[in-house]
Amino acid sequence: FTNNIKNSLFETMRNAINVIFNDDKIILIGIIQSGFESSLYIFVFMWTRVLDDSANKFDHDHGIIFAIMMISCFIGCCIVTI
Repeated sequence: FTNNIKNSLFETMRNAINVIFNDDKIILIGIIQSGFESSLYIFVFMWTRVLDDSANKFDHDHGIIFAIMMISCFIGCCIVTI
């Protein structure tokens, strides 16, 4: 019984990998999604540090800046569906 499950799992994974690598649209959407996610994670980890380094140049509120970023993401999502 376990051997059948392993074979079935292996076949399913192999079929999924074949579909991914044989369809250019899936690869393209994966690259686009990876670029978006990586830029978002870089922003999340670095934004407060960058703002704190420039604190002597202007007064800022982290909450307002983060809210503007989230609203911008929301507006972008709404524009895409138009």
